[in-house]
Formats: sequence, C-alpha cells, structure tokens
Amino acid sequence: MMAELQGRLPIRVELKGLKAADFERVLTQPEYNMVYQQQRLLACDGVELVFTPDAISEIARLAEQMNNEVENIGARRLHTVLERLVEDISFEAPDKVAEAEAKAAGAAPSAAADKPHGASIAHQGKGMAQFRTDSLEAEAAATTEAVHEQLESHVYHYRHVIDAQAVQDKLAEMLKEQDLSKYIL
Repeated sequence: MMAELQGRLPIRVELKGLKAADFERVLTQPEYNMVYQQQRLLACDGVELVFTPDAISEIARLAEQMNNEVENIGARRLHTVLERLVEDISFEAPDKVAEAEAKAAGAAPSAAADKPHGASIAHQGKGMAQFRTDSLEAEAAATTEAVHEQLESHVYHYRHVIDAQAVQDKLAEMLKEQDLSKYIL
C-alpha cells in the first residue's frame, strides 16, 4: 500500500494499560533509565540521589494507580512522578551541598554559595555591561571539565535518599487531584 494513502486511513488501536511491574521495568531496565538520569542530573551539583528498591516499587504502584484513576498516559506518567519527587532537592541542592561542605570543614556556610554561578561582567563606559566572551569560554570549559571529573570520580557532598515513605508523602497530593474534565459537559 502506498505510504501516502496508508497515512490517511483512520486506524485506532487500543492497548492494555501498563501494570506496576511494567513501570518498574521502565524505571530500571534501560541503560539510561529515568532514575539514572535524575541521579546524573543531581550529581552535577554534588548530590548523591539514592532510590531504595521499595521506593522504585512504590513509584511504579502509584504511577499505575494514577493512570487508572486520572488519565491513562502510559509510561509518560513516570516523568511527572519523578519530577515531583525530586523537585525539592533539585532546588535545594546547592544549599544542601554548601551546608555539607561547611559541616565537613567545621565552618558556617559561605556567602559564596548563595551567589549564582554566572558570567563575569566588565563594566565599560556609560554603565553598560559587556560580556567578555574569552572569559565565558574559559569558564564554560572549566565548568564542563569539573562536571565530567565529578561524574567520573563520584565525588558527592550530600546524600539524598528517597524511600517508599518519602514517595507516599510527596505523591499523596497528586493522588487526591482528580481529572475534572470528565465532569464537564
């Protein structure tokens, strides 16, 4: 059949919803699975993110439950669930790492930890700021190299563990949310 014609035929296929075991496989079996991606993302900030086996099982169970109760969006549900689980530590990571480093050094957290990492700016003339590209390129190269070294050497400054109880606590609100669109006429 010609591809142009085949694309115009209205074909609908209904699939069975994923079960908790399927969600668990999606979370753990691919080489660069979603859990691994979140761990690597936070490792860039020096945070070791650990999911316990019971947390993985609980995430899978709750994802199945949400798909059954709200809207069945398949494995895409896992992205929403994991995003909700790590949102707090994602935003608090620099502060937690600074606190852990200060505790290890025996001092109070430095004010430098509160400053955002950014480009160096040179003020010229009438108060206008001009980015120095050479400095930016050197800073980016150094940052990229430092991140790669940290990932390879697994130097972590803070450890964050997600267990089944943390999953239940964080996702309880998501379970309460109902899909109101089914009530709208």
